Amino acid sequence: MRGVNFNMKVFELAKELDIENKKIIETAQDLGYEVKSHMTKLDDEQVEGIKKSLELDADTSQPESKPKQTSKKNIQPKEEPWKPDLNRMICLKNISSGRLIYKSKRKIGYKIVWENPGDTNNIELGEFIDLKNTDSRFIREPWIRVIEDDEIEILKYANIFKYYEEILGLNNVSDILRLDFNKFKKKFDKLPEGYKNSVVEQAAQMIKSGELDSIKIKNYIEESMGIELDILLQPEGKPVDNFINIK
Repeated sequence: MRGVNFNMKVFELAKELDIENKKIIETAQDLGYEVKSHMTKLDDEQVEGIKKSLELDADTSQPESKPKQTSKKNIQPKEEPWKPDLNRMICLKNISSGRLIYKSKRKIGYKIVWENPGDTNNIELGEFIDLKNTDSRFIREPWIRVIEDDEIEILKYANIFKYYEEILGLNNVSDILRLDFNKFKKKFDKLPEGYKNSVVEQAAQMIKSGELDSIKIKNYIEESMGIELDILLQPEGKPVDNFINIK
């Protein structure tokens, strides 16, 4: 039987593993080895036992690694490009001062009527494009307006944005008459002619009801349009030429 081979001292193993002698001694003693100092000799089995014990301690003391997470701070969701759906129904509002009638040129018998200012009707986007091409006054004046969240995209797709650019911020005709005079003048001068007529009609109504008390705005409308708002309304309160029939 071969004798035990003591071939390494504690301080030599500590040097090899680059740790303190004290750590080797404590580990050896925990394993039941008779080790008293850094000069104690270790056999091959003890050396392997100490190394394995130290490796196990190192594994259990390491913090659990976490999978690397991709930062989402600067990642922006990609917006889908706006795409026209010609079969989609869109809402059109009568923003003229009277009654409107649209008769389709591509669908026999198809007709839309807006009986009063402010009325709305639904129409296919494809039919709206046809309306723009065959009855352009609806758009150029304009007498109708798209009431949709993507109004701007629809107007740009139909190539008619320029006719609506100045009225996009106005939810109602009366909004412009509630501005201070300088803002009113700047906005009014840029309005399409058809929308100016609607403003005139609204101004006459608001003067009668006492809602419009700006002399400057009243005078500017009369000078610009060549009318007298005071006599625009009949005694019953109905506007002269109240109905505009567009056939």
